[in-house]
Amino acid sequence: PKRAVGLFSRPVLVRVAAIVLGVLILGWGTVTASSNTVPGDLLYPIKLLTERVKFFVTINQEDRVELRLVFSEERLKEAVKKYQKGEGVDQDLLEQMLEEARLAVEASEGFPKGSRELLAARAASASRYQQEVLSRHKAGASAEEQQVLARYAEMCGRRAAWMRQICGCGTPQDSPSRDRNQGSQWPQGCK
Repeated sequence: PKRAVGLFSRPVLVRVAAIVLGVLILGWGTVTASSNTVPGDLLYPIKLLTERVKFFVTINQEDRVELRLVFSEERLKEAVKKYQKGEGVDQDLLEQMLEEARLAVEASEGFPKGSRELLAARAASASRYQQEVLSRHKAGASAEEQQVLARYAEMCGRRAAWMRQICGCGTPQDSPSRDRNQGSQWPQGCK
């Protein structure tokens, strides 16, 4: 009588399974290793690709806005790491940080009032934190770097005040030119 042949009793299937498992482990390891990289590092493009894939597969719009805020915070971390390594202030990263936050707020325009206000409060908190971090790093910077850091810190502060007005948790003194009925058009100096 013929004996039953198991799925993995054939050497070819075992090799294929081992190769697939090896590729999955190598891919996971690469993605994990890339999570702490900064621009200029070998694995940094993997990190950006991972972020874009995460954003692409996220279906819920509120989660996508939250991801944009996470990406904004990640750009700040990268800028700080590069600065602490002695590579100076990376204005491109600071621009990307601001752009991700801007895209998050603009994407929330069609949300119901409660969700929009909650996301604006989250964005305001992130902007205020970014302002504090940039202000802290001015002390050890060169005169030119201090000007750059001051400019971005000031912009983060203006954005935080404006977003606090959107969420209803700010005061008119936070942003005197803000009209609550204006929508989320970016006020002067916040872009």
